[in-house]
Amino acid sequence: MECVEGSATPPDGIVVIRFPSMGDIKRFLESPDYAPYRAARIAATESNFFAFENNPDAPHFAAA
Repeated sequence: MECVEGSATPPDGIVVIRFPSMGDIKRFLESPDYAPYRAARIAATESNFFAFENNPDAPHFAAA
């Protein structure tokens, strides 16, 4: 991986998970079933979790 714009250091790794919607991502993160795994992940790693909608009609893609 190479940073081609800006000065960010490339991450050690990237994981891409596809969800049907932003709401599904949030429900997954708040799920009691996932809670122990989330706690372990947070305790053991330094990570950032980004989500985006791949939808040209999504508000963040709208022209200003």
